[in-house]
Amino acid sequence: MKRTLQIIILATFVFLFNQSGQAGVKRALIIGIDNYAPTPQTPAAFVRGNVEADRLQNLKGCVNDALSMRNLVMARYGFQAQNIDTLFNKQATHESILNSLNILISECQAQAGDVVLIYYAGHGSQVKNSKSNDGTGLDQTIVPSDLWDIRDKELTVLFNQLLDKGVTLTLIFDCCHSGS
Repeated sequence: MKRTLQIIILATFVFLFNQSGQAGVKRALIIGIDNYAPTPQTPAAFVRGNVEADRLQNLKGCVNDALSMRNLVMARYGFQAQNIDTLFNKQATHESILNSLNILISECQAQAGDVVLIYYAGHGSQVKNSKSNDGTGLDQTIVPSDLWDIRDKELTVLFNQLLDKGVTLTLIFDCCHSGS
């Protein structure tokens, strides 16, 4: 299964990054989270761990995977180090992820051939939303290091801003509930 996923990811990169001869700017936001702990800024409603089933365990390998992705896009696909923002572990809070996405959006000038890659490796989750429009009553989320979920609906608004600028956007989420 892991080998199949690697082949799919590689094929995606080959298609997207070699498809056009246009020389646009390639930017990336790469996030890897192994360690999770609430901070004083985490709203009490989002602090998990009161019940064993709700407790998120620390992960192993997400930061390594994110570093490997960074190295891959630089070595194989021509991304420049100055155009890659990374957030690992404690750096990858709710606020810093959203800030980094907003900076990425503001930096994109929609030149022909611009490419943006967003890579996330960490916990994914679901939270209740009685007004969810997909019929499940749940929103899918990524879980920043401070345990303050970022909902798929929040991310969609940001991703659409990138698409509206005309960039080629590639999203890779290595987490549970990433299908939405």
